[in-house]
Amino acid sequence: FKPFVYAAAMANGFTPASVIEDKEEDFGGGWKPRNSDWQEHGKVSLRTALVKSLNIPTVKIARAVGVEKVIQTAENMGISTLVDNGKYNDTNLAMSLGGLTKGVNPLEMAGAYAVFANNGVYVKPYSISKIVDRSGKVLYEHKKVAREAIRAKDAYLVTNMLQDVLVWGTGGGAGIGRPAAGKTGTTDSSIDAWFVGYTPNLSTAVWCG
Repeated sequence: FKPFVYAAAMANGFTPASVIEDKEEDFGGGWKPRNSDWQEHGKVSLRTALVKSLNIPTVKIARAVGVEKVIQTAENMGISTLVDNGKYNDTNLAMSLGGLTKGVNPLEMAGAYAVFANNGVYVKPYSISKIVDRSGKVLYEHKKVAREAIRAKDAYLVTNMLQDVLVWGTGGGAGIGRPAAGKTGTTDSSIDAWFVGYTPNLSTAVWCG
């Protein structure tokens, strides 16, 4: 889920070179998220924070950008499961680390990451492109609708960072010897493990849990 935070950050004045402090903090109610390596790394760039999947800087970025803007970015990119009202909702900082009321599903994650590969343009995933009868008459043909979800330059910057995930980040083992980008994801105690990655023309989400 973190790339949605960084996409929102790119749209709101941050760059991959912007610096944020990786230092533990109480974000309210005693909630003190830790990085997966249980270390603090001082001042880090947004590129390093995303490539190394650092939790503390990501929460601080979400706070600086605004939770609502992060949620709006994810929804613009095709995530439909976010809860933005009611007693239990996702309008909180835990959302930035994937702490969601209903979670996400692999199909929508693949579609959302395709936005990065598609210069910021979202196309809703579909499974049936055309149906023809035995004489070749077209009975149904899907008409895809494309819309801008994020700015092209923001999609480029996030992709540029996510390419490094496969080189010197948490997804180093997923490099396939061709242009590709992606992001790993794990829940507490590694009960769930994710990888969502893309090439210029293919987006794939894998979930194990």
